[in-house]
Amino acid sequence: MHRVYHGTFMHRLRVEDNTGFRRALVSALAFDRRLAGSFTNYLTNPDEEPAVVQLGKGDKYFALTTLLATLPGLPLFGHGQAEGLVERYGMDYRKARFDEDPDPRFLARHRREIAPLLRKRSCFAEVTGFQLLVFEPGGPGKADDVLAFVNRCDTGAVLVAVHNHGGTTRGRLHRTDATVGGPALDLATALGLDTGSKVFHPWWDPRTGEGWLLETAALARRGLDLDLGPYGTRVMLAGEALHDRPDGALPRLCEELAGRAVSDLGARLDALGYEAAAPDPPGAGDEES
Repeated sequence: MHRVYHGTFMHRLRVEDNTGFRRALVSALAFDRRLAGSFTNYLTNPDEEPAVVQLGKGDKYFALTTLLATLPGLPLFGHGQAEGLVERYGMDYRKARFDEDPDPRFLARHRREIAPLLRKRSCFAEVTGFQLLVFEPGGPGKADDVLAFVNRCDTGAVLVAVHNHGGTTRGRLHRTDATVGGPALDLATALGLDTGSKVFHPWWDPRTGEGWLLETAALARRGLDLDLGPYGTRVMLAGEALHDRPDGALPRLCEELAGRAVSDLGARLDALGYEAAAPDPPGAGDEES
């Protein structure tokens, strides 16, 4: 078989055994990273209760589904999962037992937050450029409650962080996890970015179109600060490198934004004479998702 049915994903993350899940993922990567690329991850199947019965319809469900959509391997969605149906569909049932309609608000959130990630699956699916990151808490929360990683594909670099806990946390992503094997890499090197002087990248959230402007040398030197609420997520896709000109406009804008995401980053860069549009308009293709 070319795929491994990965029950650890559902069972560990459902009960927030984040340390146990991380340990299993590290073990697979250390043994043979191709194994992690063969995992079929899921939050429900015909032998289990529906995902919304196990996780509810709120932020926890969408945090874990964000992880489902962005980890290497194959994401498996159960029948009626995106519609928020509560009936368990087994192979021994000839027809539906419940008279259910899709939950329009739940389905709309699925289309808004998950569909854009699935349209970018080529950025997340492979394991060659996948690197697990270490979250360094600087306040409340435990390190393993944030699962963070980077990946690379033909269209660029991606960074994902998912907080699988009902509290708040803040901290920093700076280096890769050396327990997987090999030396710990700084964040910019793990992402494959040019860390030369005055090189900047716009970063985009494919779900909202919001953008960040970050200097790669700063990512290498001190990493990325994160502040995540209960079941908070961060998904960032790198745009093409921008090189500062003698007028120093990019460092000034970067200092002004101070790591914050803004909805008009493309317009701000355009006003400075840089072309850096978001990869896709928010919501593009939802009618097919």
